Amino acid sequence: MFNAQVWEGNACFTEFGDQDHPTRISIFHRDECGWNERFQITSVVDFSSKQVTYLVIGCPESSLSRIKTGAVESQTVLHSLLGLDTLLLDDCFRQWKQLINRYRAELLDYEYEDPEVHGDMRAAKIRLHNLCSDLHRLCAHLGDFIERGDFLVRAYAHVHSCIKAQPGQSRASWIRLQHARTDEMIAYLISSAKTCRAWAQDYLGRANTRENIVWHFSAQRNSNINEENSRINIGIASLTRDIAKEAHKDSRAMVALNVLAVAFLPGTFVAGIFSMVFFTSSDGSPGFHTSGWLWLYFIITVPLTAVTFFAWRGWRRRTRRKDLDSEEAVFGSNLSSSESAYPLGCVRNTI
Repeated sequence: MFNAQVWEGNACFTEFGDQDHPTRISIFHRDECGWNERFQITSVVDFSSKQVTYLVIGCPESSLSRIKTGAVESQTVLHSLLGLDTLLLDDCFRQWKQLINRYRAELLDYEYEDPEVHGDMRAAKIRLHNLCSDLHRLCAHLGDFIERGDFLVRAYAHVHSCIKAQPGQSRASWIRLQHARTDEMIAYLISSAKTCRAWAQDYLGRANTRENIVWHFSAQRNSNINEENSRINIGIASLTRDIAKEAHKDSRAMVALNVLAVAFLPGTFVAGIFSMVFFTSSDGSPGFHTSGWLWLYFIITVPLTAVTFFAWRGWRRRTRRKDLDSEEAVFGSNLSSSESAYPLGCVRNTI
């Protein structure tokens, strides 16, 4: 029955001799002294040898020092019936009280602090979640402590009844173990543990409330950050729109320059043709003479300029139509007839 794990429960075994008189009572129970210290206790009350034998596995150092101090003194709880069990139970309760006082102080630090001053909301939420978890576990351990105390009270009553069932001379030898009613001490520890458990449950509810408050403040802070980011994105979009407007103005200026270039290009071409020797009108007379063929320059240049301009415009429209068809295939809407197709409507080329 003794192993590294805590026992599943408590047990009390009674052995009977002749004439159905109890000869031995073996009491097994396990204790927990804080989060990390667990130990097992076996108490054997032998009515034949008139001795009480204790076996403690994994006894905490704090309890061991109290046992050594009480062993050298007379008329102490340790010399009473189930005295060692009571002393160890009291030492365990001290550890649980220290834990609940520590968690209470930690909770009060959060309750008297403005949630907005938490620098790291995520760390605060993790600490409060851990606090809630520890308080929840503490309530469960206190409930286990109370159940163990009730078991020892029943065990004390059973041992006491067995002592009364002993013959007169044997019963008298056990009177010295009853100078202190350890069952009353255990009942006091049970009452104190119930009070601590009630407060632990109260602290657990308050810690849950505080965790929710911090969570909502964190969500609100994130919402404010997202809102600020949205404003920044709107500002960036506005700047992008202004840049697009300026780019559109520049493109219109370039188009105007292209139109002027197209307008002068045929004339330049024709002028180059007429500057050839084939069109010279030199008759050997001094000075500059206008050729009689000058009208031929305008007759050829003007139609050729018009043809060049309209050809360029037709090519322009065809290119725009292809661009609109490709945008419609990507976005799934008729961008040529919907204004929403131009989130920056001012960029549409009107030429």
